Amino acid sequence: MLRKLRDRTDALSFQVERIVLDPGHGGFDSGAVGKNGLKEKDVTLALANGLFDKLKRKNQFQVFSTRDDDYYVPLGERTATANQRKADLFVSFHINAAENRKASGSETYYCSETASNEEAARLAAFENSVLRFDEEAAKKPGFLDIEGILFEFERKLYWGDSKQFAHKFQGRFGTQLELKDRGVQLANFYVLRQAKMPALLLETGFISNPDEEELLGQERFREKIVDGAFGAILEMSGA
Repeated sequence: MLRKLRDRTDALSFQVERIVLDPGHGGFDSGAVGKNGLKEKDVTLALANGLFDKLKRKNQFQVFSTRDDDYYVPLGERTATANQRKADLFVSFHINAAENRKASGSETYYCSETASNEEAARLAAFENSVLRFDEEAAKKPGFLDIEGILFEFERKLYWGDSKQFAHKFQGRFGTQLELKDRGVQLANFYVLRQAKMPALLLETGFISNPDEEELLGQERFREKIVDGAFGAILEMSGA
């Protein structure tokens, strides 16, 4: 764990060997659902599986997923899995939604106690709302239900690293996807807050926007998202 506290003179010099991918939602928790019936949980699983396969073929990374099929995983258990695996990077896949069906674009989040804006705070509150189903998560080894003074300090360092990863991911999405670039955002996502490594939450498009729902249902477009994430990981790891 303490290897994460090392001083870095090169902002791009990260040791990324173990990666945990987190397809958001699953099972009874569909996440957001588009006007034409596309479910967030299905898109996030397709994206995570695509990146999983691409990283495994590289033969450079050990890759794990919090789920590999359509079932529910508590938020706390997702992060506990990453902590148990001693991951160097945690990437949580999500798809955005809004009451305004014209809302569009991609954005990448990292954890902060203060949200960058009201929309970011709203989104975090929505994603955190499934905590009511997480009573059993505290029983899983690796779950942190009491945050010690050391971790309170330590996690701020992970957030700094997360910021660098977030800008690389969003930079790729901004240039490779035919979506509005909404930039890097901050919010207090529970699934990121407990991570003992750099951690990101990706929101690649609005499923509530009919045009973007159509794109997200296309394998070709999902491959572009996967390629962007893959390229960012390679760049940050110096591969």
